[in-house]
Amino acid sequence: MTQFFRPLSSLLILGSLLSGIPAFATPQSTASDRLGQAPVEIVAQSLAKVRIGSLETYEYETGLFSLGVPQNWEVEEVSDSDIVRVLFTDPLGNAFVVVAVLAAEEKLSSNALGSLLQSDVELTFGEEPDFDMDKDPTPQDDGSVGVTFTFTSQVENLEVTLLGNAFIQQDDDYLSLMYVIVPQEQFDDLQADIDQIINSYSIDTSVSLP
Repeated sequence: MTQFFRPLSSLLILGSLLSGIPAFATPQSTASDRLGQAPVEIVAQSLAKVRIGSLETYEYETGLFSLGVPQNWEVEEVSDSDIVRVLFTDPLGNAFVVVAVLAAEEKLSSNALGSLLQSDVELTFGEEPDFDMDKDPTPQDDGSVGVTFTFTSQVENLEVTLLGNAFIQQDDDYLSLMYVIVPQEQFDDLQADIDQIINSYSIDTSVSLP
């Protein structure tokens, strides 16, 4: 996962099912629900700035994966019987990163990985207002594949366009998915820090899924 994508000028909606299980979503919540759970400061009709503190290494309890995350962000495990999921949220709840790890039944091509990623993005965020997504996933030099998408969320009576960058990679028998969601208008200021977070991801394929 080598870089944070910039939004494209024209986005299209594609998708199908990823075994019926979105990597991010839980049955009881939507992206808008989660963004609305934390208080948000509104100053001069603009969304409060995302707060990214110094990074510290988060390691999943079994050692399955690690990620450099801001030390001031909240961590929540939202795993189920099929997928390990961990959600990282900034203090005001207006940006988040989620990592999901699941078993891969076979070796997948770059095109297949891209299709799975688009399907999962569609299943997870497709019902959000103004949802839009890249037509073509972008292969990365490290073997991962990425896609960019946007949607609109109402936060404290303010309509906010959120920019999502999603990545998928296969390591041996595991698939890893990462979603990074930030306010689109703050992307340029956050890019360097987000790049560090994305590039810090590491998985230990010798560790079994819980």
